[in-house]
Amino acid sequence: MTAIAKPMEPPCLGAERVAASFHRDGFAVLRNVLLPEDVSTLRAELAQFAAVAMAHGGHHAAGHGGGPVWQIVSPHHHRPRVLHALRQQRLARVAAACLGAHTLQMLQEVLLIKPARIGGSIGWHQDRTYAGYFDPPNLLSIRIALGAEDQAHGGLRVLKGSHRWPIPHTSDYGASELTDTGYATACELMGPEAVSGAEQRVELRPGDVSLHHCRTLHSSGPNRSDADRLTVVAHVFDPRAKLVIDAVPPQLRTRFVGDGQGRLSEAEFPLLTE
Repeated sequence: MTAIAKPMEPPCLGAERVAASFHRDGFAVLRNVLLPEDVSTLRAELAQFAAVAMAHGGHHAAGHGGGPVWQIVSPHHHRPRVLHALRQQRLARVAAACLGAHTLQMLQEVLLIKPARIGGSIGWHQDRTYAGYFDPPNLLSIRIALGAEDQAHGGLRVLKGSHRWPIPHTSDYGASELTDTGYATACELMGPEAVSGAEQRVELRPGDVSLHHCRTLHSSGPNRSDADRLTVVAHVFDPRAKLVIDAVPPQLRTRFVGDGQGRLSEAEFPLLTE
């Protein structure tokens, strides 16, 4: 039976304690990061934005099967409230502590959409595609729930502690790893019982946030609820890490605007903390 992750419930918990949990488990949950009225406003804005973007083909598939899952890249360019939410003081402070960083820089953010009743699943994977570009590869993913995220809504599942497992990276950097065979690979390396015992559901309420390490294996099930599941997902890194341009596929290099010394432009890749 899949366990349900116990969140960091009290909002006053220190960043250091959350970071310790993150380092042990490969993920952490923060409750009530956004106020209900802020969640409602952001969800309404992004739902409207998504309808327009999808009508003009500004989305791409991200699912593993069982129905559609859509991603819209960089919504903060059109809806500044996204960046404001990611810069929320408590969230930014805790995320920086989890990386052992003083500041955070955003590599990319997406709006993830699982349509009501028909939304599909996302296979077990790591977010290591992004990590391969940096030295050191010190990245994590921030997920802001704009609605309920439980089993019925196709919520997140993680393999606790899998960020410390010796899972080899076999995909080309820059390619989607949302449909890989991470679970089977983990079973081969760690044994089926150990992997099954590590599986946990991460249930979120509107305004809650989850953080997970770029090496943590995670997935999500289908959305069979009556509400679209909207989640803001941001991949952030310690700006002290340098971009290794030779690791970036040639067709993607123009996207990484920087100073030529491995530092990415803050105009294109904004800071989340001062």
